[in-house]
Amino acid sequence: MASLKLINNRFLILTFAFIGIAKADPMPNTATLLIKAPEIQANKKIFNLDAYKTLECPLKKKLNSSHPDYLGRLHYQVAKGDEVIQREVSVSIDSPIMLSATFATVDGDNQSEICYYQSHSFWPQAGKTYKVNFLENCTVKAERIDKSGKATEVKLNNLVDTCFNQTKN
Repeated sequence: MASLKLINNRFLILTFAFIGIAKADPMPNTATLLIKAPEIQANKKIFNLDAYKTLECPLKKKLNSSHPDYLGRLHYQVAKGDEVIQREVSVSIDSPIMLSATFATVDGDNQSEICYYQSHSFWPQAGKTYKVNFLENCTVKAERIDKSGKATEVKLNNLVDTCFNQTKN
């Protein structure tokens, strides 16, 4: 998150707030997430992904930028046509991560669709890489990718798991 300040109409000060999210670098206390939005052809596509460091049920506290465990926006992108929406990020492994996203498509004046991907969480492991695919049917699939490229499915806790079943990876 960056902010600009103009002082005495002369000096421009650029400040940065580090929120635990950065471009993927191999660090011992991080995991890498390979994020990918649905591959849909549309005049306009908008993808927004926020992250929280919690496994707490979001029915108790709303998931928004005021939430005490808000890590920040992992990705926001507007795309056109068949442009792919994807990003690689590093996340801290000192707590679970809860992902909450929206994906919207707009085709013309009268046709739009939106998917809400609410409260999908897991606890990433240090040095591991995870492929997180947000699918067209409004579901999320996650896989841990080992050094040889082999994928192993990762169980994501969804809203029902988090709020009612209390399961944990």
